[in-house]
Amino acid sequence: MSLFYNSSMVEGVDSKWYATVEQAKMKANKLINQVVAVNQSTSFVVGKLKEVEIDSLWQKKMPYCRLSLEKPQRFRDTGKFECALGDIELFFVNKPGMIFTIDDLETIKPELYREIRGRIKKGEL
Repeated sequence: MSLFYNSSMVEGVDSKWYATVEQAKMKANKLINQVVAVNQSTSFVVGKLKEVEIDSLWQKKMPYCRLSLEKPQRFRDTGKFECALGDIELFFVNKPGMIFTIDDLETIKPELYREIRGRIKKGEL
């Protein structure tokens, strides 16, 4: 069940926040078992999306869309590989605009797209 409908979890939190979290979940659900990129301001984390849930964080119980990525790798905005992360890592987003398909990256971050495509062809992602 979505936190959006749990009234005990929404006290003091703007309904617009919940709406964008729900939109992020809907977008991510369409991308399960695909390689996706998650924008983290100064870097992108790329991995195979395995699971999508809404989870609450901190004392205020703010809802976030929790993404489970398999074998994620971190890249700088420039497309330069930074590091490989664990086997499965969790990432939290609050907007659908933080989740990208690989094809989305072709137009907004072409350097990153080329690097990721090369890694997919080598079987590293």
